[in-house]
Amino acid sequence: MRHSLEQFHAGLRSALLTRDDLLIAWAHLRVFRHRIDTEPSTVVMVMLPDVRRATIRAGDQHATAFLHQCVTILEGQVGRFDEARRHCDIVDSLLLRAPNAWLRAGNLMNRACLALLT
Repeated sequence: MRHSLEQFHAGLRSALLTRDDLLIAWAHLRVFRHRIDTEPSTVVMVMLPDVRRATIRAGDQHATAFLHQCVTILEGQVGRFDEARRHCDIVDSLLLRAPNAWLRAGNLMNRACLALLT
């Protein structure tokens, strides 16, 4: 796991050097998503403002949808199921304007997990 995180951070450093807002956003998102699976939610929540800022700066609907998918998982992990479903709804609305099968499948998976948990 540590090696994976090091690779994600290397990608983030490379993206920052390019000054490409979309690459920077996705690099932040990948580090964030990895940490959701490996760190306590309190640690991950500290990252959220920077990840959100990078994603907004990029202005990409797919990156924004993925950010909301990540937040769905965080909210579900701490038992805030209604808030998690709200983020699923946001993903659905973003994907109406910018379809993406991978993101749609991830959102359906999140909804299924929430249904099982409730």
